[in-house]
Amino acid sequence: NGGQDRRNAALPSPEQPNLLFMGPFRYAPNAIGIRAFVEQAWPAIRSAHPTATLTILGGPESARQAHEAWLQSPGIELIDRFVDPMPHLARASLTLNPQLTIRGSALKLIESLLAARVCVSTVDGARGFQQVPLSGLLIVPDVASMAQEVNTLLADHARRRQLERADGAALQAWTWDGIAGQQLALYRSLIGMPA
Repeated sequence: NGGQDRRNAALPSPEQPNLLFMGPFRYAPNAIGIRAFVEQAWPAIRSAHPTATLTILGGPESARQAHEAWLQSPGIELIDRFVDPMPHLARASLTLNPQLTIRGSALKLIESLLAARVCVSTVDGARGFQQVPLSGLLIVPDVASMAQEVNTLLADHARRRQLERADGAALQAWTWDGIAGQQLALYRSLIGMPA
């Protein structure tokens, strides 16, 4: 996975506690994970930060669940259509990846970091990135553990904003240019062409 590098244009995250989950419900683990987050972590976050909001970019498939009780919790907004995530990332204090199971690696992690937003993820959600030293990706053992990490980051604006900019060189490998460079090097090595 790779993403467009938007760090140069990104402003520091706002002080208003706005959380963002970019997980289309067409992939069932996204719906399962965010529901677990709302049920296990969201109450503690709202208790510590009563004005906190959670925006869920669920895509058209999420419309079927829009009236379910867990999505009616105060502060939750479900976007049930395809949208450009950039305005939502700009308004976000940080992003979430509360996955219980996942195949492959999560593009939403890289999109968040390349938009200068910290991402809090479960261990399962960080699959493919667990061995990469990325300061802006905070990995917790499970969904319930996300509440404490999120609350700490929402309360400490200076630390959160420092983490947003901490991975400059490391993230270059995950930009589209970085990914293309890796592929080109592989192709050249396969055909015996010098780098």
